[in-house]
Amino acid sequence: MLIYPGIAPLDVAGPLQVFGFSNFLMNRQLYDIKTVAPTVDAVPTQLGFSFLPACAMTSLPLPVDTLLVSGGGRPGTVTDPAIFDWLQRAGNVAESEMHRVFNCGIGMVIVVAADDADEAIATLAAQGERVFRVGTVVPRAPGAPATVVA
Repeated sequence: MLIYPGIAPLDVAGPLQVFGFSNFLMNRQLYDIKTVAPTVDAVPTQLGFSFLPACAMTSLPLPVDTLLVSGGGRPGTVTDPAIFDWLQRAGNVAESEMHRVFNCGIGMVIVVAADDADEAIATLAAQGERVFRVGTVVPRAPGAPATVVA
């Protein structure tokens, strides 16, 4: 299971318990249960305690049959592009599939008229949110893709 700073502890412990119990019920090791993280350093949870990963994600022998990605518990928890790059390489996932499946660290998106963007950014920033202008909405030409990621 991939863990990262800000994870929700139950999103780690719950799934690992299920896979561990499967091993117990079958009386053999169906799953080699490990936690991996961006580094081997302790991974802080949103509750203030930490998990110690078995290894850094780049040290995990590939291929992996089943890789779980822990939940973060709140938007924007995963912001490290290296995590998404590793997931793409480890899972041999096409670029288009990465954009379809993952939000790639963006979190919530608010769409406003261009004239209102600066005010929206200031309002959200005043509430302590990290705000980024990530794109524009434009008319789509016939036959053009619905989403373009540059």
